[in-house]
Amino acid sequence: MYYVTEGHAQISKLQDLCPKMGLAQTDPLVYDNSPTIVQNILKNKQRELYARVESRGIIYQLLAGFLQSAHPKQYIQDKRIRDVLAYIRSHLSEKPDIDKLAEVSCLSKDHLIRIFKKEMNTTPLVYINRKKMEKAQLQLLTETFSIKEIAYHLGFDNQAYFNRIFKKTTGLTPSAYKRHAHDQP
Repeated sequence: MYYVTEGHAQISKLQDLCPKMGLAQTDPLVYDNSPTIVQNILKNKQRELYARVESRGIIYQLLAGFLQSAHPKQYIQDKRIRDVLAYIRSHLSEKPDIDKLAEVSCLSKDHLIRIFKKEMNTTPLVYINRKKMEKAQLQLLTETFSIKEIAYHLGFDNQAYFNRIFKKTTGLTPSAYKRHAHDQP
């Protein structure tokens, strides 16, 4: 809670330091970066040095809060596992199918699971569910789908099972997560 309050104060300070530098359009589906960024670069050069330095510091502090839970990019050595990861990304809305993953990797199921665990430090099923929950979190924040629709879109026939996996992953039920996110300033 402290971080949210502190973050809100920092955002207000940033707005004071950067007047008239807001985005004209904030919807990522229609956002046009080029004209806005050029205008803001020119405006930024006209600001006092202290304001530019303090603004940058505030942005670093805000980003640091997100980076606490960030993980370094993992470089996958085994091409077969890279192929499996690509397949998982493009088939996230389907039910996990270890047989299909084994086919994609040209490995037996047991061998795939062993190599996957060695490369990714987790099993394919746990990895798939984690990716599904990341997508569910994003959809809960950005879409108007019901929880049941999100569960269905991610390949879950049983909403109760989806809710259990979501709570195990995030510590909150999907409805509590959505409510909590929308209650934040």
